[in-house]
Amino acid sequence: MAHVFLSYKREDAVRVRKLVSALRGAGLEIWWDEDIPPSAPWEHTIEKALADAAAVIVCWSPASVASDNVRSEARVAREDGRLIQVFVKPCAPPLFFGERQGVDLSTWRGNPGDARITTLVESIRQIASGRVVSDIDRRKSLRSRRYVLSATQVLAVTGALLLLAGAAAFIAWRSASAHQAPELAVLPFEDLSPTHDKAYFAEGVAEEIQSTLAAQRNIKVLARTSASEIARDKDPQAIRASLGVTHLLEGSTRTFGNDLRVNVRLIDTKDGSELWEEEYRGKLSDVFSVQDHIAQAVAQRLRGTLFGGAVVAAPTTAIDAYEGYLAARALIRQNKRAPMTQAWQIARQIVQTHPDYAPGQALYAEATLLLTEGTYTYGTIPPAKALPVVLAHAREAIRLAPNRADGYAPLCLALPPQESIEPCEKALALDPSRSEVRDALGIVFNLLGRNDEAFEQYRLGVESDPLDAEPLNRYTQMLAASGKADEAMRVIDQFAARGGSQAQAWRFRGNTYRYLDDEVRHIAARRRALQIDPGLPYQDEWLVAALHLLGLDDRAAEYRLHVSLYYQLFASNDRGGLKAAVAKDGPAAWNTNAIATAIFSIARDRDWAALVRFYDVRPADYRDICVTAPTFTPFLIMALQHQGRSGEAQHLLHCMQSQVTSQLAQHYRNPDDAPGELEELQASLLAIRGDRSALDWLTKAVQRHWLGQYYSADLNDWPQFDGLRIDPRYGALRQQIFGTIARQRAQVLAEAH
Repeated sequence: MAHVFLSYKREDAVRVRKLVSALRGAGLEIWWDEDIPPSAPWEHTIEKALADAAAVIVCWSPASVASDNVRSEARVAREDGRLIQVFVKPCAPPLFFGERQGVDLSTWRGNPGDARITTLVESIRQIASGRVVSDIDRRKSLRSRRYVLSATQVLAVTGALLLLAGAAAFIAWRSASAHQAPELAVLPFEDLSPTHDKAYFAEGVAEEIQSTLAAQRNIKVLARTSASEIARDKDPQAIRASLGVTHLLEGSTRTFGNDLRVNVRLIDTKDGSELWEEEYRGKLSDVFSVQDHIAQAVAQRLRGTLFGGAVVAAPTTAIDAYEGYLAARALIRQNKRAPMTQAWQIARQIVQTHPDYAPGQALYAEATLLLTEGTYTYGTIPPAKALPVVLAHAREAIRLAPNRADGYAPLCLALPPQESIEPCEKALALDPSRSEVRDALGIVFNLLGRNDEAFEQYRLGVESDPLDAEPLNRYTQMLAASGKADEAMRVIDQFAARGGSQAQAWRFRGNTYRYLDDEVRHIAARRRALQIDPGLPYQDEWLVAALHLLGLDDRAAEYRLHVSLYYQLFASNDRGGLKAAVAKDGPAAWNTNAIATAIFSIARDRDWAALVRFYDVRPADYRDICVTAPTFTPFLIMALQHQGRSGEAQHLLHCMQSQVTSQLAQHYRNPDDAPGELEELQASLLAIRGDRSALDWLTKAVQRHWLGQYYSADLNDWPQFDGLRIDPRYGALRQQIFGTIARQRAQVLAEAH
């Protein structure tokens, strides 16, 4: 096919570039001036391409309508029937072009499968084949014709009427805004660099703008994870219906050498119309002022200039440090050890070469923390070694930029629970879009037994970032743990329907099934999650624990390869090996994610001396152990009693009782608890005191589906209940648990065949 000439104004290059890509993807040979070699004669090359073209697409916009060159090219094409008009921005076409049909692409967002592109391709093929058409397609273009005529008529309206209409629109806007704050989604920007290797830069620029806007009053900003899941070519109205977003900010960056172009446009999801577009050109070093300018412009567009209030400027530094910072942030978001190690190396280099760059200091603190060994981290650095480094660099970031969230976030994640609340809340006040900080604050409240406050943090996290797995994970677990499993399942199904990770959805369903006394579906859901995403974290541990509970340790062999040494030793019933490992690791053992199984294993053997030795080497984070580790505190109380340290035992007993009483009075339960765990803990404390009502609470625990999760289903393995064995009810409960376990074990075996 002969080529198609594309005429446009340089100001529209970003949008036209998408059109070129879509048409070339449809098999058309498109010529536009970006194809001209640097050494070629510019005007002669354009004239020849226009003369040789079988069809000419003219892209109308306010800028191109005012261009003599574009109007001339359009007249040449009109005279011999080669003209195809498209409107890339709302405008009235030049005189004598309004009666011709055109395709309205002013709300098109780059989807090559859009029906308007299909219509355009068909028309190009018709003209290129020699069939001159005066109308592209009357039925399909009727909307465009009406648009053009109405645009022409608008030009005839008097200035007074325009002012009146503007005033009315402003009043209506102010009235609407009084009822509903605008909610903005900042989509990841596209990388339009020639080498297409700066995606991290484009996405990072968008994220910086998002963080700045999130701190503004009267504007709700969809958090990063959910915004990144929105497909660029998805219908804005569908986005509005699914996520409640009223506006989209999308854009692109194009870097070439030291040159920078940033194009942004604001879209109303009510009808997909464009409210504002701007392109910024300059040097890479201008990126900080460009980001601030964009954030200010968007804030004014959404709130109205009468609201006032300036955005907080980002700290500036050398562009190489900033690019490194963005690259490291992109690596951290992968949530895997190898990329995080790369991010840590980049952050260390930034700190060494640009020590006054606050985000770099905070990044180094965060990356170091994420590479420690622990339940919510990804590395092997001993926490005792990492903590001083994390705290020093986080505090330096705060010193350098006290009004930015960067330094407060790692401080929130690193400090002991009681001390971390203040920096967590400070970070969120400065940047509400930091969903990982909100999740961390929820975990802190859970650790402190303040479950209702934790639930509110997870709820807010899901509200601002509905497609982020982490807050939704703990939010739905708290619902299920609190007797609201049906509601949890509805939230999970909505997450999946909105486009959330299917692997994560099955992970969440697995969490919910365990509160429904259904280890069969719990195990099946975990396996399904791993089939979809073999790298999904924590699923191997859950499967090892659940299969061990059902007495199916042989079925857990394939999963034991991916869990910690403590889990492996516990699941293989190597009590001696586990005890030796704990003794060898000493204080470091407390920071492994299988510490509870280790303590249970020692307590099951009634080795009180070994347990007290382990208790005595606990790190500072576990000094107030009844608050930070209530699950295994009853074992430690008994160990201290047997070793003659009754004063310490009594203190732990009173502290633990206060925690359990407080949590039983709250609406929501800790997502880290097993089903019925609070009732089991109350039974344990009563049994340690010798109170026979312990059996009543143990019965309540079993009624809430407690089966000894996830340590042992045999009550005889739980030393705190030794004094209850003579009561017939104890034996009946033991047999009831055995019966449930046997039935579910048989179901798992049957499904395996």
